Amino acid sequence: MASDPGLASSGRGLQGNSLCQNRREHEVFLSHSGMQKPFVHDLFKDFLNVPRFQFNKPFFDVQDASLPKGEKWKDRLIKAARNCKVAVLILTKDYLTSLWPMLELLHFIDAQKTDNPDMKLVPVFYDDLLPSHLSDEVIKDCWKVEWEHLIGTGSSVKLRRISLTVELCQEALRTLKDINGIKARSFESFELLRKDIVSKVLKHLPSGFDPEIDPDVEGGRRLCDMISQLFQEDDGGRQCLGLYGMGGLGKTTMCKALCSYFAPSFNHKVYHLQIGSNDCKISEKNLFERHKELLRKLIGLSEDEINRIQNPRQTLKMHLGQQPVFLAVDDVRHDEDSCREVRAYVNYLCSGSKIIITARSRIIVESVIGPKYCNPIPNLNKEEALSLLLKVAAPERILTSLDGDETKVLQDCLQICFFSLEEGGSRNSSSLETDDESDNLTVPTKVGHYHPLALRAVASYFKDQYSKLGSIVKCGLELRNKKKLLFSSDPTNRIFDILGFGFHEICHLDKQLFIDVALYAPRRRSAGDDDEYIFAWLVHIHVNLSPHNVHLKVGPLFNQISCPIYTLCKSC
Repeated sequence: MASDPGLASSGRGLQGNSLCQNRREHEVFLSHSGMQKPFVHDLFKDFLNVPRFQFNKPFFDVQDASLPKGEKWKDRLIKAARNCKVAVLILTKDYLTSLWPMLELLHFIDAQKTDNPDMKLVPVFYDDLLPSHLSDEVIKDCWKVEWEHLIGTGSSVKLRRISLTVELCQEALRTLKDINGIKARSFESFELLRKDIVSKVLKHLPSGFDPEIDPDVEGGRRLCDMISQLFQEDDGGRQCLGLYGMGGLGKTTMCKALCSYFAPSFNHKVYHLQIGSNDCKISEKNLFERHKELLRKLIGLSEDEINRIQNPRQTLKMHLGQQPVFLAVDDVRHDEDSCREVRAYVNYLCSGSKIIITARSRIIVESVIGPKYCNPIPNLNKEEALSLLLKVAAPERILTSLDGDETKVLQDCLQICFFSLEEGGSRNSSSLETDDESDNLTVPTKVGHYHPLALRAVASYFKDQYSKLGSIVKCGLELRNKKKLLFSSDPTNRIFDILGFGFHEICHLDKQLFIDVALYAPRRRSAGDDDEYIFAWLVHIHVNLSPHNVHLKVGPLFNQISCPIYTLCKSC
């Protein structure tokens, strides 16, 4: 098992009057030996294709979220093993003769007998290992000798009151022998094997799963509940909804959150399709690949099945017409090719399916599904806006510890990020903010909304200043001076003034690097390779900078001026 994990943690946001952190335990634990790491890595990625596991990832020892740095990794690993709902055991000779896998197995068995009786074990007989290899005869002739060699004759290895002894190892294998496991030999490919493992695990998890909304999505549960009430049924029995709003209001974020929200209702047949991330002119090749991706992610076909398909569009149409799904089509552009494609997806869906379509203007949404289904993107309320602001700006502070002057500073920050209807604020009457004298956190005197992208930009600038000044009040004075210096007289430009806070703080070279990445960097080649691809591209065009210097500058640079302005630039 890996002993040098990375770090990952995420906050829950504002609960009551404080910011707190609360990470849900791993539902699934992937237990394996080091030799099977490549297979388990692919299996882990297959789990992440299921929305249920996107924010509640399986425990995989090489992942940052599983074993954070700064914590005792052994305790963390054993705690996850004992508390999981389903343990997937990739059984091989290496597994049965390695220290850590066997310790994990003993803890699984012990937890079932004591504090976690509902835990399920899913043995996967991998390589040449078969269930018959767990018999008493093989244990005596083969495994017992290996265990004695592993732990030393007459000695034991102990971890959190569980000792690795020959007797306990024998008992554990006898337990596994009685469980109906998965035989790798029965599958034509590793891909089909992994697909079956994921399917079996899902059957062991409770169907009444309470979806885990990304903790970074402020107001995620409330907004998902609100949006779920806005769907309306069309003539084909499909539930349709269109959301529109300017860039940075959170349309993409909500699409991802809604996929997790609706996943249990659609047996995890959900998918977030980003139309605007591709070039406006859609080629037949692009459509061909998009249809295959929908078959892969939404329908769940294997790569072998997809490669045998001659006409992905017709196959997609057939499957979507047979089983209800949830499809989020995001960032539809105002060109006929995109609108025609999305209209086709709507028509393919069978009765009982849900589809949400987002775009920057109401006109685009209406052109696809009609005015009946159109709504503006819902807004953050005051508490959620303040939570987002404080979580980014000064995550170590809680509201109850703020004095009057500090609270006033946060009020000023909120006011900067509040947009009235006259300034282009949302017209969603169900979530507009107004003045309320009974709430000392209320800042605006006009009707409008808090802009999430502006909140993150102000908070990121505030965080940088707070690290230097160490005082919220001093940061407020600095922010007030910055506002006077940079804000234009035209209120309709205020969002760009705000996004420029961090940008004006950096040197000319850093500005060049940022603009290159934000506006000119090549499009993604395939999922997951953005960072390496863009880094190589920057090294190629900035010949006066060494690769080492580019690497040192780019990461801190984007943290310093924050991703909000980058997000806006890339979406323009």
